[in-house]
Amino acid sequence: MFCSNCGTQIEDHARFCYNCGSAITQNASQPGNYQQPNAYQQPNAYQQNYQDKFGVNIVYPDGHNEIGDLYITATEMVFVKKSKAVRLAFGFLGSALENGEATLRLNIADIVRGGRTKIGLNPHVYQITLRNGEAYKLCVNNPAKLSYLEERFG
Repeated sequence: MFCSNCGTQIEDHARFCYNCGSAITQNASQPGNYQQPNAYQQPNAYQQNYQDKFGVNIVYPDGHNEIGDLYITATEMVFVKKSKAVRLAFGFLGSALENGEATLRLNIADIVRGGRTKIGLNPHVYQITLRNGEAYKLCVNNPAKLSYLEERFG
């Protein structure tokens, strides 16, 4: 069989493509069904207007976490989740090349406080608290970004 998303040959019993992480569809059996995706994708407004972007592991108020990119614009923070399958197959390089899916939008005006904190031994964590009491922890991949967050959000 061949992946209908990227064209990689996969085993007959595979449920996901080991190359791109796509779920295998019924039409995956014929190599001619593969179509090269359009390389250019129209960027979203937050991708065009961001003031800063950096990789984070975000910990949600309920305790679950996701890896992706954080875009900060003049009015909002947008978290773009990266796929686990891509990270497992290619590591962070793969997730850096992936556009991902916007899964969280936070209005800058709703942030009432922020500050450095720790998660275990990780000292590169910034916590923001919203007007409604929800707290998000941002584990940044570049320690210099902590200073940026402190300057921006206190």
